[in-house]
Amino acid sequence: MEPEGQGAMLRFRDGSTHSADLVLGADGIGSVIRKFVNPDRHRNIFAGYSAWRGLIPEATLPAGASLLIERFAFYVARGAHALGYLVPGAKGEMAKGDRRYNWVWYRPASNDTLRELFTDARGGTHPFSLPRGGLSSGRLAAIRQDAAATLPPQFSLAVAAEDRPSIQGIFDYEAPRMVRGPIALIGDAAFVVRPHTAMGVSKAAGDVMTLQRHLAAEDHLDRALAAFERERIPVGREISAYGRRLGSSAL
Repeated sequence: MEPEGQGAMLRFRDGSTHSADLVLGADGIGSVIRKFVNPDRHRNIFAGYSAWRGLIPEATLPAGASLLIERFAFYVARGAHALGYLVPGAKGEMAKGDRRYNWVWYRPASNDTLRELFTDARGGTHPFSLPRGGLSSGRLAAIRQDAAATLPPQFSLAVAAEDRPSIQGIFDYEAPRMVRGPIALIGDAAFVVRPHTAMGVSKAAGDVMTLQRHLAAEDHLDRALAAFERERIPVGREISAYGRRLGSSAL
């Protein structure tokens, strides 16, 4: 990306180019656009733990875990934090028996183990997470053993019922700036907040709606972007701080 008059020129890997009056970096936790806005502070910081996740059909939840149904369940102990709740089925089903059970198990991890943590059964590495189905059979057996030894039996059974768990690395990032020239950052490209807040999507939506409002109200792009940044930077910082506070009690 490089300046071009009042806008910017984007150069893509295939050699093609595109001119734009405004470039929105809405490219998530692995944002490429972010470094053009904050060249000296664009890297995510690992928070020291990961979220292991499962999503299973309600009907496959073992009978011994029935206590979890119709409850937002938590288990919190030193070094262990698990929670679970019902969500709609794959096609939005809400009837009893057709829903899915979503569980999350926060577990400590270190920077030194991240590469191993996000390496899949075929040896492929992923930068921030391990997709569903990526665990080897040995690692799947190990997580079930750890659950049996660490978690209450109901949560342990829910973990064991998931054949394809995923792993989400927990990272922090706060953009010193959300705007530089004709470039603006949106969502996780600007602020990566911890999942305890349950505000990732709403935060990104707030960015978009705020930007749209200022673009509609201002005749000059630079003034609209400056107003957008003034309004959203404090919001992103507040949500980030809230997530860190919640995370400090998670493990």
